[in-house]
Amino acid sequence: MVKYIYIYIYIYIYICAEWGNCKSKLVQLVTGVKQGGVLFPVLFIVYVDDIICKLEISGYECRIARKYVGILMYADDLLLISALNCNLRKMIKRCEEEMAWLDICFNVNESCHVRCGPGYKKPW
Repeated sequence: MVKYIYIYIYIYIYICAEWGNCKSKLVQLVTGVKQGGVLFPVLFIVYVDDIICKLEISGYECRIARKYVGILMYADDLLLISALNCNLRKMIKRCEEEMAWLDICFNVNESCHVRCGPGYKKPW
């Protein structure tokens, strides 16, 4: 029974825009997950767990105490960590490919990078 309630909740979602006292007509939302929905974290982890696993076995090593820390996640934010620029670029490319395969938007243009060490001023 509970399964059918979740299906109903996510199939019959209607939204409208509100500005002041005016509201648009209702439009059925046919893709995505409700913002702030309780299932969002679970569904997101099911999808992005593949990214973590693929980066861990990719050979772009970044380990602390033998634990892979090349990718850290919080909600829908990713932090990629690499000792080499070329590996970081490969990690970003791998994330782009995996997200495209999952049909999830991964906007590299909204990303930033931080470099540390003696070569931090060298071109990216």
